[in-house]
Amino acid sequence: MAIFAGYAHDALLYATDDEMLTSAVPFLREGLSNSETVVLVCGERRTRLLREALGDDSRIVVLPRTHVYQEGVEQAVSTYQEFMVQEVARGVSQVRLVGEADCGDGPQQLAEWSRFESMLNGAFAPYPIQAVCMYNASELPPEALAVAELTHPHLRRRTGRRPSPHYRGPEEFLRWGRQPPPDPLERTDPLVSVDDLADVTTLRHSIRSAIEGRGLSEEAEDDFIVGVNEIVTNATLHGRPPISVRLWASDRRIVCSVTDRGDGLDDPLAGHRPLHAHGLTAGGMGIWIARQLCERVEMFRSAKGFTVRLGTSIYNGRRRVGVSHG
Repeated sequence: MAIFAGYAHDALLYATDDEMLTSAVPFLREGLSNSETVVLVCGERRTRLLREALGDDSRIVVLPRTHVYQEGVEQAVSTYQEFMVQEVARGVSQVRLVGEADCGDGPQQLAEWSRFESMLNGAFAPYPIQAVCMYNASELPPEALAVAELTHPHLRRRTGRRPSPHYRGPEEFLRWGRQPPPDPLERTDPLVSVDDLADVTTLRHSIRSAIEGRGLSEEAEDDFIVGVNEIVTNATLHGRPPISVRLWASDRRIVCSVTDRGDGLDDPLAGHRPLHAHGLTAGGMGIWIARQLCERVEMFRSAKGFTVRLGTSIYNGRRRVGVSHG
C-alpha cells in the first residue's frame, strides 16, 4: 500500500471541550495559515465550537455527518476518497480534517465503526490528508476508546502526540479471522434459504418477493439485489461449491449471507479501492460494487467456509445510517 508523505490518521482522546479545543484548534489554524483545505465533519455543537475558536473563517469546509454517513460506512469511505481526488485535482497540497466519532449504541454499531476507522488507513494513505478523529472519553464507552487506539497510528492527548502502542494496520485488523458479531436477525428463521445454489435467476426473484413491501424504494430494492448478485457471482467464479444463501428481513433492516466452501479472498482491503479499479484483486470489483450498493458488507472465514454478509437498513423508504452520527 503506497503511503503519501503528507498522510496522517490520528485519534484525539479528550474529556472536556477545553481539551478538545486546545488540541484541535492549533492543528486547524496551522492549516489555514498554510492555505491548506480545512474540513470539519462533526456534530453541530462541536462544529460551532471549532468555528468560533477559529474566528468563523469562511475558508473552513463543513461536511455534515448526516451527509457523509447517510448510507453507511462503505459509502462514507468512498465519499472521503472522492473528496480527496477533487482536492488533488484542484491543486491542493494538503487537507486537514477533524471528525467527531460516535460509535453507536451497541456491539454491531461499534464493530461497524471500528471497521470504518481501519479502512480509512488504506483509503487515506495515497492522499495528502492529515485527519484527526475526536473521541470524547467522558461520553464514549471504554470499548470505543480501545478501537481508537487499535485503528489510529498516532494518538493525541492534552500532553501531545505519540505513536499508538496498540495500533494494528488494516491488513491485520481487517483480516478475515476477525469474525464480526452476528446480526440479531440471524437468530430468526430466514425468509430465503438455499443450501446448494443452482439457479441465480430464481434466487433473485425469491429475494425480491421477500423484501418487497418492507419500506425500501424500488431503487433501493434493486441495489440490494444487485449487490447480492455480485457476491453470488464472485462465489461461483472464485469460490468452491456448494454455495448457500440466507436472507432475513424485518421492518428495520435486511440481511443476506452468501457462503461458499472456499478459502475466500486473501486481501482484507479487497473492494476498498474504487478509484483504482485496475488494482483490484480477482473478485474485488464485484465486492466494490456490492459495497456501493449495500450499507454493510462484511467478510469472514468460519468452519462453514467463506461468508460475505450484506445488510441494508430501512427508514422511510431509504437506506438508513448504519452508524449513529450527529
